[in-house]
Amino acid sequence: MMEMFGLGAICVILGWLLGLLSQPIVSRIERHYKREDFRKAIFSELKTLGTRLAATCYQIQSHLGMRDKEALRWVKSVYEKHKTDCPKGVIEAIDKVLQASNEQFSAVADFTKAPKNIYLGLKTFSVPLIDSIL
Repeated sequence: MMEMFGLGAICVILGWLLGLLSQPIVSRIERHYKREDFRKAIFSELKTLGTRLAATCYQIQSHLGMRDKEALRWVKSVYEKHKTDCPKGVIEAIDKVLQASNEQFSAVADFTKAPKNIYLGLKTFSVPLIDSIL
């Protein structure tokens, strides 16, 4: 009978101890998964921001008439790097423009250059997830 009581007491103490330790263990595991989820979400938001900033940079160059093929290749490389954030058909359109002769490319650059006293209305890009985490 004494052996039975000793085993029962050990089981109760072990159960009590595991009950106390389970919450810190579970919260530590959850924190690891939340950190990974936040990391993925932040990198996704930064990729989108990078794509939008590359397009804005090229738009400013087009507006000022400073277009060149090297800048367009850079924008294409950003779009290819972040394909999921790229609008459909943009990479193919950039390829077609890059295949044009230098004279045709310069003509398009001159055509898209804004007239004097016409200014770009730029907007700010927000990163709500990063702002909320910070």
